[in-house]
Amino acid sequence: MTAGRPLPYGDPAHLAAHQFLVEEAALLDAADFAGWLGLLCEDIRYLMPVRVTTARGAGFDSLADMGHFDENMYALRKRVQRLATDHAWTEDPPSRTRHFVTNVRTFRAEGDDLRVESALLLFRSRGDTREPSLISAGRTDLLRVTADGLRLARREITVDESVLRTQNLAVFLLWQTRSGWPTSSARSWWNGCRPATAPGCASRCRPPAGPSCSARSSSRP
Repeated sequence: MTAGRPLPYGDPAHLAAHQFLVEEAALLDAADFAGWLGLLCEDIRYLMPVRVTTARGAGFDSLADMGHFDENMYALRKRVQRLATDHAWTEDPPSRTRHFVTNVRTFRAEGDDLRVESALLLFRSRGDTREPSLISAGRTDLLRVTADGLRLARREITVDESVLRTQNLAVFLLWQTRSGWPTSSARSWWNGCRPATAPGCASRCRPPAGPSCSARSSSRP
C-alpha cells in the first residue's frame, strides 16, 4: 500500500487515472490488444511476483526473485503478435473475459506522474464445458503524463491467492505464463514436483499424453 494520503476522489488527476483504468479494461475485454499496447510506455515494466503463504510477522508474502512474469515492451509486443498466429493454442478458442476495476486510489508521484492502486477481479470463461474462473488481485500502477495523455509506465500485480485456480494465465492484465499449463504457486509446485520419481508426480505435473514429468520439472513456468 502506498504511503501518504490519496488525492480526493473529485480531483481531476484522480478522475483521469480512474478513466484510464476503465478504458484500458474495455480494450482488453474487446480483445483490442493493439489498442492496449498503445497505452503503454516504451520503457514499461509489467510484473507479477509469486505470492507465498508465510507465518504472521514474517515480513514478506511474495518472492522478490521469482515471478509469474516480468515483462518489458519487447516481450509484450511479441505476446500480442503471437495471439494473431496459429500457435496461440491456449487462446483458441479465445477466452471471454470481464475486468472489474474497483477501489481506485491515486497518489502524487515524482513530477507529474501518478501512482495508482486498484483492485481487479477478472472473470474468465472459455469453451462450453469448462467451469469459469475468477482471479482477484491488487495492482500498483505508475501512470506517466505524456503529450498523448496518461500512459502506463509500470504495473505490479499482487494476486490474492498463492495457488492460482485457473487453467493458465493466457489472458491480458494478469499476463500469460510461458506455457498453457495449469498454474500454481511456483514454490509449492517446484518443491512438490522436482523429483521425477516422486509419488504421484505424473498426475500433478502433466495431463494424460503430455510430456514426461522430468521434462516438465526441468522447465519452471
